[in-house]
Amino acid sequence: MEYKRFITVCASLIIFFIPYVFSQQGYHISFTVNNLQDTVCYLVEYTGDKTYLVDTACVRDGSFVFEGNGSLDKGMYMVAGQSKNKYLDFMVSDATRFRIETDTLQWLDHINVRGSKENQLFFDYVAYLGRQRKLVDSLGFLMRVDSVNENNKADIQETIRSIDKEVVLHQKKLIDSYRDTFFGTFLLASMEPDMSEILNKQSDTSDRMYLLREYRDHYWDHFDLTDARLLHTPLFHPRMEKYMDDLIYPVPDSISRAITTILERVSPSQKVYEYLIWYFTQKYERSKIMGYDAVFVYIANAYFKTGKAAFINESIRQNVIRRSEALEPLLIGKAAPLMILLDTNDIPVSLYAVEHKYTVLYFWDTDCSFCQKETPVLKQFYEEYRGIYDMEIYAVCIDTSMTEWKSYIRKNGLEWINVNGYLSLTPDFHDLYDVHSSPVIYLLDRNKYIIGKNILTEGIQEIIGRKER
Repeated sequence: MEYKRFITVCASLIIFFIPYVFSQQGYHISFTVNNLQDTVCYLVEYTGDKTYLVDTACVRDGSFVFEGNGSLDKGMYMVAGQSKNKYLDFMVSDATRFRIETDTLQWLDHINVRGSKENQLFFDYVAYLGRQRKLVDSLGFLMRVDSVNENNKADIQETIRSIDKEVVLHQKKLIDSYRDTFFGTFLLASMEPDMSEILNKQSDTSDRMYLLREYRDHYWDHFDLTDARLLHTPLFHPRMEKYMDDLIYPVPDSISRAITTILERVSPSQKVYEYLIWYFTQKYERSKIMGYDAVFVYIANAYFKTGKAAFINESIRQNVIRRSEALEPLLIGKAAPLMILLDTNDIPVSLYAVEHKYTVLYFWDTDCSFCQKETPVLKQFYEEYRGIYDMEIYAVCIDTSMTEWKSYIRKNGLEWINVNGYLSLTPDFHDLYDVHSSPVIYLLDRNKYIIGKNILTEGIQEIIGRKER
């Protein structure tokens, strides 16, 4: 239910304190909080998935004031205590000088706002949701009682549905009445797309893909991505994460197209545009999902190399470009870079001379604890499936000790192709294959195109098994 999600979003964020610089205007926000034990309180701003420290105030007899000559970004703020505990959220919009009085024990029941009608509306709304949630929770408890018969359960379910409808109706009335305020914009943005008309038109609700497409197409109907105020709320990040992770087809091309569409949509708001470019860059550069590095490379090529991300510090921009250029030759579907390395008999062996349907490229180290766990697993898989899958392993040791390398091979009976990365006729393997730790595994097809990367033995078996099927 929407109001449950709203309360959860507003109540479950972790505070990270980061210095904040603001421009020149003034604000004065005073608080009196009965039973407050803290001697210091913090004013914290939401931005995307982060929270930023804006101001600090000393507490005297439960009263404290945040004030400054700088302006506050319009959006939602948090008052936090010394233990990084959140006391309450409130809004900053047109009014930047107001007073809030409340109680730490039951702050929604005792809150009083002077000088900010929007905050009074906001607190009244949150209190309303809290009352409805308690009512639904109590009904849910009754549903779980064994003594309740089926007829009564049906009545309880109907009551819960009626409460849901009442909440939605209340939300819509507030939105209609306060559409021109930030409170109205925030409330509208918190609502999910209305799918009732679509469901009525689509009699066969089993067409999951149709419903998913319709939901995706209407996902942003109530959420104005160009409104920078929403960036400074707990709504923005989870809404964007859900869209990218759950509603976009999980392949790099589809994700890249979605990013382009979103950035074009938000371009009227420079602040949101800048935030999202950096958000997408970090999200897909750090992604652990195989193949998503292609999205990072796309962003670097489309925005960082073209000047569309010129607002980012030049040294950072160049680091992103260099990183993308290191990854681009190693994307899924690219031909693996040529390596010619020496084996244990000092004979050069070319990676491209391995004529098998599948080639596992295994970078490992004799002293690496992770390699010591993975190598026996890979060996067992190799011995069982090398003939079934027509597979060979080209194992590149990244240890500089030739003696230890050869001893480890003999001791563990590693009968695949063993070569040493430092005995090379081709460029440094670190640069060629982006190897900065171990183990690192690539899976190649017969023509030496990359079909898997940064996986372990289990991943090799999964990819080959899927292709064989």
